Amino acid sequence: MCTGKSRWLGIFFLWFIGLQNVQAAPELSTAGHSPTAGYFELSWGEKLPQGGILQQSLSPAFAGAREWQVAGSESFSMSGLSNGEYFYRLQSAADQSWSNTVSVKVQHHSLVKAWLFFGVGAALFLYLVFYIFSSRHKPAVPG
Repeated sequence: MCTGKSRWLGIFFLWFIGLQNVQAAPELSTAGHSPTAGYFELSWGEKLPQGGILQQSLSPAFAGAREWQVAGSESFSMSGLSNGEYFYRLQSAADQSWSNTVSVKVQHHSLVKAWLFFGVGAALFLYLVFYIFSSRHKPAVPG
């Protein structure tokens, strides 16, 4: 027959052993800048032993969310996104707990800025080609 003291000791022991197997919800993060090229990386710091589910949504309530299975990695790269605000969260398969929600605002460079970069690059290229060919055909000055 168990005494009250040994019963409580057994309950404490089982509780303590159970705590060793509980995994905290993953902490989701991304770089602090707003992506201007449509790609970025989400990370959660440690590998999830049993994997997990990464969700992406245009709403903070995660209505109509897209899902990806993630296992054996500490990060996930996102690319090809249009302008807008995206919300992400990660669910651990071990205990079904959700991470914090991360918001990422994608804002591509404007088309005017892209054409300006292209124009400056093209002008520098043409100047370099002109300089190379014009100095090549100069007559040698006797010295």
